[in-house]
Amino acid sequence: MPRQAPSHDPSERTGGRGAWWVFAAWLAFLGGGFALLASYSTTAGARGTTPTEWPQESALPHDPGAPAIVLFLHPRCPCSRATLTELEEILAKTQERRPEVVVVFAAPREVGPAFVEGELWSRVRAMPGVRPWVDVGEVEAHRFGAETSGHLVVYGPDLALRFSGGITPTRGHVGPNPGERAVVAALDASDGGAVAASVFGCPLDGPPREVP
Repeated sequence: MPRQAPSHDPSERTGGRGAWWVFAAWLAFLGGGFALLASYSTTAGARGTTPTEWPQESALPHDPGAPAIVLFLHPRCPCSRATLTELEEILAKTQERRPEVVVVFAAPREVGPAFVEGELWSRVRAMPGVRPWVDVGEVEAHRFGAETSGHLVVYGPDLALRFSGGITPTRGHVGPNPGERAVVAALDASDGGAVAASVFGCPLDGPPREVP
């Protein structure tokens, strides 16, 4: 009796190809998700125009005989944890310069000062030599051109602007970055022009977003 050749079910080959396309689509989706997160983390926030001299109308405390650091934060921005870590690094490197440091927390008028109470506020209050400040209505932020949480400005003893920008490499991450180096250099220098850097964080007047 002649032997029959083994049969092949076309559906088996079709099913294999279908599984491959599903796997390929999943990889493409996963890759797109990572690309989106990377884009979000590295997209800088808005920056207004920072005055080249300390605004006379500002109510923030400032000793004209010492350099000043002013950091603007959204009190509920998770990205700003990294900014405070970088600020601590900067202060550790510039203790001899004894800068006056004020961290300004944005608070919408409709919610009032209680809006700022939380993790970031408590952390700033525990930092030696750092003064927290509640900015109801973002009045001071507007005066200094700050629009994004994490925007830091440095003014020299002569009240001239030395630095304006961010001090983290990306949104919500710590590590060496141009902003941190520029701030340390600005505090060590007796004079010089202002340096700018990108700011990574949540809008000061908007809802916070989670860090990827």
